[in-house]
Amino acid sequence: MEITGSWNPQVDAVLDQLCRIAADLENGIRKLPQAEVREASSSLYSNVSAVSSTLYKICRDTSTRCSSQAVGGLLRMLIESSISVFAFCRDPGKRAAMYLNYTVVLRFRLVARSMGSIGCPFLAADRYDSETVRLAKATAKRDLLQWGTQYLKRKPRQGETTADVLAEATKEGSERTDWFRDHWFPEQNRSEVLGYEQMAWVDDVLYGWLCSCVHSDIWAGSPLAGLDRSHAAMVAMVFWGASVLRLSEALGLSLDPSQTTFLRDTLCSPLQWTPKKA
Repeated sequence: MEITGSWNPQVDAVLDQLCRIAADLENGIRKLPQAEVREASSSLYSNVSAVSSTLYKICRDTSTRCSSQAVGGLLRMLIESSISVFAFCRDPGKRAAMYLNYTVVLRFRLVARSMGSIGCPFLAADRYDSETVRLAKATAKRDLLQWGTQYLKRKPRQGETTADVLAEATKEGSERTDWFRDHWFPEQNRSEVLGYEQMAWVDDVLYGWLCSCVHSDIWAGSPLAGLDRSHAAMVAMVFWGASVLRLSEALGLSLDPSQTTFLRDTLCSPLQWTPKKA
């Protein structure tokens, strides 16, 4: 199915203003004194801005058909990226390393799961021969043993330590990649992160609504079908702007007061909605 409708030039005006503000944010991030905070902030912001601008371009090109499923998948990806920003902003100094080091979990999962698929015709033979994968797995295990404790979701039983759990999870031939969190932040789930931002409804409504687009189930093309292109693009602008605002606040990067007002009142406030009590 596809997203239809004519284009509202007001979205272009919002993008132009947001891009000017984002340029100031990027300059501020580059000047941050702490290397880990600088690297994490840059990566987190890049994820949000890249997905948002891609989604905008897809919706903006009215000369081509616009897949509702593709837009829905990108919107859910954008929400995930914004949730990571919100989680990071709760304590950038402490969470920068936590965000960056989560790669040890991802690498270990990749090599552990690829062991049984060596020789697959879609994997480059020079990168996925048995010896290369074995060495990659050894490196991933070493790094996981060093940094992986903070990502364990399987808690120690009586008489165990976290080191015992980590050793069992990485045991050769019986790896338990499911014992590690599926997200880098320490909150139990994305709903908890959104709750701190007064955006709990986003998980209940938007995120869950868009899961069909990602999982290609029988309702996959329906959530956004018939939606106006401009509306979908504006949703992307809202999450992008909210992420810029939270990063600037958490990192202590000063913006022009008019810019802050625009981010807060025009882009962030619509997300901070709570249902009225009956």
